[in-house]
Amino acid sequence: MKIYKYSCLFCKKENSKLVRDYHFGKNKLPRFCNRNCKDLASRIENILDCRPKHYSKNNNSRYSRPVAFRNYSHRCENCFYDIYVKILEVHHIDGNKRNNKLDNLIILCPNCHSLLTLKIVKLENRKFVF
Repeated sequence: MKIYKYSCLFCKKENSKLVRDYHFGKNKLPRFCNRNCKDLASRIENILDCRPKHYSKNNNSRYSRPVAFRNYSHRCENCFYDIYVKILEVHHIDGNKRNNKLDNLIILCPNCHSLLTLKIVKLENRKFVF
């Protein structure tokens, strides 16, 4: 059997897999040693080639989540939830995921984000209106 040797793009650990054991997907060859490394790498700006397409770049080659979290407080702008920061989401006010300008981004908890995307509430001047 043919063995494929590679180093994980995230942790740099050397790995090998039997070619028959690997199910060839979109990328054809494995690039991460496990799912945890792949998930962590997708959150880091430096590893661009492993990010999903919806992490679109803006003109400054930055992504919406890091831009929003660098400039706004780490809490929901509606209900002020801040217990588990990892679950907070970034909403594009104009609905265009490619428009990652700072004034188009707002940090919300999953509940408030759902209210907004389901159009139960509206957003006016960065405040919820029922």
